[in-house]
Order: sequence, then C-alpha cells, then structure tokens
Amino acid sequence: MKNLNGPEYLPSKKATSAVVFLHGLGSNGQDLLGLTSWMTRDLPNTAFFAPNAPIGVPFTFNGYQWFEYWDRTPAQIEDGLRAAVPPLVAYLKNITARTKVPASKIVLVGFSQGTMMALHAGLRVIKGLGGIVGYSGSLLAADSFNQEKLDQLPPVLLIHGAQDPVVPASASAMAEKMIKAADGEVVYIKRPYLVHSIDDVGIQECVKFLQTIF
Repeated sequence: MKNLNGPEYLPSKKATSAVVFLHGLGSNGQDLLGLTSWMTRDLPNTAFFAPNAPIGVPFTFNGYQWFEYWDRTPAQIEDGLRAAVPPLVAYLKNITARTKVPASKIVLVGFSQGTMMALHAGLRVIKGLGGIVGYSGSLLAADSFNQEKLDQLPPVLLIHGAQDPVVPASASAMAEKMIKAADGEVVYIKRPYLVHSIDDVGIQECVKFLQTIF
C-alpha cells in the first residue's frame, strides 16, 4: 500500500503537539483540514496534518478511502483495516521525525470511516498515542477487539449526531461500551438533531479535549 501524503498546517513557532485528521469515505485530507480555522486560536503550538487515505474511490474526483467495502463482510472489512495501519504508522513516525512531537502529544481526529480507522489503529496497534476523537463513526471488528488483551488505551472522545442516517448514533454508543469494558477512558456526546456531520458544539468539545492532552 502506498505512502500517505496530504495537506498540512504548521504553526509559526515550534510545534509541541499535533493533530492528524482522518477523513471519511470518498473525501480527502483537505476536507477536514478546514477545521484548523476553528482550532488554531486555542491551540497555537499545534501542527495539523490531513493525509489522503491510501485507496482511491472509483468515479470520484480526488476521493479516497481507508478500506474498501467490496463485499461488506466483517472479515473483508477487518482485513482492510489491518492493511491500512502500516502506512498510517509510518506517517505518524514521519511526523515525529520532522517535528519532534512525541506520540503522547499526537491525537487522531477522525470522521465516519476515518473514525473507524482511528479507533482501530489507535486502540489496538499504535502505542502511547495522546488520544482519539471520533466523529460519526464506529468501532469495527468487535469480536476480535473483545478477545484482545489491551492495556494503556488512550483517552477517547466520541461525538455523534442523533439523527445520523449514514452511521447510526448507536454505533458510537456501542463503541463507548466496548472501550469502557476494556478499561479505557471514553466520553460519548450525542448531538440532538444533527445528521452525518460535525457541528459547532462538536468542534468546541474537540478543542477542549485536545487542550487537556496538550
């Protein structure tokens, strides 16, 4: 699988923390990087990175995906998740090499399929991560997750629209339950009337979460 690359925002002073945005299915890094305009005032020493997912989406303009849904079976999806982890790990190592920001000051912020990727990689593979923020997503491969002995999980913030027609809010509720069962620290916020999107309150809650870690 190819190396990840995408747009980024670097602060004028030396970065002491970093956010890595993981976009949703059919989107690209530039989409979530737009959130930086809401965050830089409160996080002036934070670098923001927004890689494009490694797999192109057919019949889209500049659309990417972290894993494919060609048969939608749990085994195929879990294989896709696992295959996407090494490029993400390499991307994070490159961030640390460039900025000297340690993993403990790096937070993954995902939306939809990007949240699925962030939760899979951040809870099960990447060690010492600062935290995870997941908008409108889910924790996939539940059976194998429950069987694994995980420790030192990073803190997690889950935010989901109550009226989401794409990924139901119950998916984040289930993720919260699973993370708590694994002795993880997790907060779940359900936004009334919100569909498959990110609202002002969700951004504010994300910034507060990031501030506690950074």
